[in-house]
Amino acid sequence: MAKHKKHHYVPRFYLKLFSQNGRSINLFNIRSQRSVIDGGLKNQCYRDFFYGKDLQTENALSLVEGQMSRILNAVQSNCVLPSRRSEDRITFLLHVLMQHTRTAYAIDAYDEQIDKFMKYLMAPKMKEMNLSPEQISSIKITQKDSARLVLGMATPYYPLLIDLEWKILRATGTHEFITSDNPVVYYNQFFSFRKLGSNTGLASKGLLIFFPVGPKHLVVLYDGKVYGVGSKKCDVVDISEVRDIKQLNRLQFVSALENVYFLDKSFPVFQDFRASEHYRRPQKSQMQVFLGEETSENQEELLMMSREDVRTDLELSFLRILKPAKEWRRAFQAMSPQPVVVVRNEQLMKDHEDFMKLADAKRYKYSEFFKYVCERYPTS
Repeated sequence: MAKHKKHHYVPRFYLKLFSQNGRSINLFNIRSQRSVIDGGLKNQCYRDFFYGKDLQTENALSLVEGQMSRILNAVQSNCVLPSRRSEDRITFLLHVLMQHTRTAYAIDAYDEQIDKFMKYLMAPKMKEMNLSPEQISSIKITQKDSARLVLGMATPYYPLLIDLEWKILRATGTHEFITSDNPVVYYNQFFSFRKLGSNTGLASKGLLIFFPVGPKHLVVLYDGKVYGVGSKKCDVVDISEVRDIKQLNRLQFVSALENVYFLDKSFPVFQDFRASEHYRRPQKSQMQVFLGEETSENQEELLMMSREDVRTDLELSFLRILKPAKEWRRAFQAMSPQPVVVVRNEQLMKDHEDFMKLADAKRYKYSEFFKYVCERYPTS
């Protein structure tokens, strides 16, 4: 079993897309702010037994990775995405969700949420024990097998992405896209005015997902009722403006935990990192406390936990907010109070909620959402 202890949270087949020889890769380490040219590729993005020693989760991930490797090779070679109703599209969406969920950054963020939540609940007890702030800070409360747990909880929700539009962004000339050890970036430009809470849930209105799939190609998934991306008639958007390339790469600098990866040895990685550094998140998660009804004996509280969103003041020349969405946003901003969560597709959300109840009752497997939809809405 020892030979299988390296569990890669960013698969090697993916990193090879940013390698010139499939064995080494150029990287920039954020903590040391130093570049490493031709670093060993197999030693990137792993933790020992990250998904457990029984290897079940690791083996399940390998099955999806094998299919995704074929899909991404086709995207690179032909610059064409899978058809909208194909199994390959479903595999792509599943991989995007899993990749966003399975990284060391994501699991550290989850552990940070557990730590904040438990310390908040235990605050009176810690006060009784006369623990100092330094002592409390030195204690870390985590969940056993967090990676496997979080991945298992998140995976059944990938159908919430099926209504998103998608396009390929293609870097032209000498420009290149970079990637990182946390490569799938969720973003919400539409709700950039909201500074508290997370606006990047899978069902959130205005969601954008950026996923570099090679030095020349990046797939963007987006809420088609909020954004327009490039020409309506073309699924490929050529990116020639340096400012656009730098903003897309900035997402990787801000999202990364430890390393960013790049193909061209002359890439100005240090300069671009310094220009992005102040956007990096000071914490991985946040906890908000909302006070409810108060009685003589109790004070109701609602605790909301969320990952800290990536925020980079994103403005891309080829991405625009549609006029009806702008009008909706103006009306929303005038509301008081505003809803905490705004769902992109109410019907899809309702269908998935109903399905999950049936899956919990063992009426369906958690992987059978599309079977459920076909049976609920049979075609004539």
